[in-house]
Amino acid sequence: NLAQETVKGKHERAAQGYHNNQPPFGTDKSEAGILFANDHELKGLLLAFELYATTKYSDNKIARELNAKGYHTKAGKPFSTDMVREMLQNRTYLGYVKYQPFMQHADGRRSWAGKIEWFPGKHQAFIPQELFDRCQEIRNAKATSHEYHPRYRPYLLRDLLYCAECVANMPAD
Repeated sequence: NLAQETVKGKHERAAQGYHNNQPPFGTDKSEAGILFANDHELKGLLLAFELYATTKYSDNKIARELNAKGYHTKAGKPFSTDMVREMLQNRTYLGYVKYQPFMQHADGRRSWAGKIEWFPGKHQAFIPQELFDRCQEIRNAKATSHEYHPRYRPYLLRDLLYCAECVANMPAD
């Protein structure tokens, strides 16, 4: 029962516009749970968005550029390609807060399959909407494919061809 009440409370806080998690790069969180700009980190955040908007920089190049300029993540680590990718797609910088219910796999690992909800936040936007949209357009244009490609691909004659000697399925090789 306590877990259910906690989930409801976190969802309600997000719906009211309060940020429930650690503040993302470029921001800090007040005692009330409202995000505000961290002046030093905000310069790095704007730099990352502006570099990506030029179409000349990849996530990896931006990570190297931020590291070279002395920026670190909130955990004090250097930026990686994955961290920059997440940062450039984070709608929190537009003035929204995210809510995603906590779910676990059977083996106890965190599952990220829960539905993400975005609510208008009590904080201001840190990135102009036009710059954010431009970066998303560039990312979509760079994507080679948006289709799901399963690991296992059945071939046309699967389960139809058998070896005459051993009666085993014939492989596609």
